[in-house]
Amino acid sequence: MIRVPLTALVQREGRTSVWVFDPQRSSVDLQPVAVGGVAGNDVVVAEGLAAGAVVVTAGVHLLTPGQQVTLYRGAPAADAR
Repeated sequence: MIRVPLTALVQREGRTSVWVFDPQRSSVDLQPVAVGGVAGNDVVVAEGLAAGAVVVTAGVHLLTPGQQVTLYRGAPAADAR
């Protein structure tokens, strides 16, 4: 079961998605997901996300596809789990 924080979800073009960090390009890509339920402040991702993917959890409404970003190193990144 993969869970991500509610803050990671974004609605674009009628689909629920999350921004996934690509470490090779230091950029983000929008990944459509299917939500399977809510668990506290997290959502269960039923499909569309690989375990271990690094998901953006803050500022998700400000990003654009392929945008270059820098990981915040002050706290652990939120990995899909």
